[in-house]
Amino acid sequence: YINGPVVNLQSQFNCDTPMTYYFNGNIKNAERFYWDFGDGSVDSVISNPVHTYSSTGDYMVVLRAFNDTIGCSFFDTSFVYVRNVNSIFTADITEICPGQSVLFNGSLSQDEAYFITDHAGLYLWNFGDSTKYRPQYTYDTITSVNISHIFKKRGTYLTSMMVQGVNGCIDFMYKTIKVYQPEVNFTADQPVGCAPLNVQFTDQTVSDTLISTWFWTLGNGVTSTIQNPNNTYTETANFPVSLTVTDTLGCSKTRTKPSY
Repeated sequence: YINGPVVNLQSQFNCDTPMTYYFNGNIKNAERFYWDFGDGSVDSVISNPVHTYSSTGDYMVVLRAFNDTIGCSFFDTSFVYVRNVNSIFTADITEICPGQSVLFNGSLSQDEAYFITDHAGLYLWNFGDSTKYRPQYTYDTITSVNISHIFKKRGTYLTSMMVQGVNGCIDFMYKTIKVYQPEVNFTADQPVGCAPLNVQFTDQTVSDTLISTWFWTLGNGVTSTIQNPNNTYTETANFPVSLTVTDTLGCSKTRTKPSY
């Protein structure tokens, strides 16, 4: 017959409060016991204590049990891996034109670990533009915390980065990237007429940003940089007219109407 106390140390935690661990000693036949949480804290009162760690790290927890009547003791140990996973990334620019790239950096993240799935990297990115990576995801590794992505079309994109800790806890960070481009349109008060024909052109461009320049090519060798130009056509022909609009971010777009 084997005398003495017996313990079976078990621990649990919640990803919402990752610094707090819930311990169960499963203590039997003990007259006294002693917890050592590995961070300098001890407890000899509560058999199933709750302990909050002040910093992340790997801690060896020891539970010792004693039965002084029979002179026996028993101990059990377990490692806990305390992590506070935090996804943090930066983007070098958040307001761009179509075709421009954004450089993302996830190196400020905390307590991230490699994904154990086929995404063999530290960071899982979603650029919000339906780009087919894995799918819509791409990854980088510890040797390259920067990743560049080109946004091809006008719009607002919610980008995100997910990190995962060794305990399986995950965290997301989100950042909005805005891609600007003027939607160019224009009208002419007299699209058809007899020569000489005086035509007033009116810019009807829609833009989320301020427009800085207009450049008209009026088809008969005349160009203009005013918003709403006037031009006289003295020859009989079809004249293609184009307007290029550029906003204050340097984003531009051209529209051509083939016959005026």
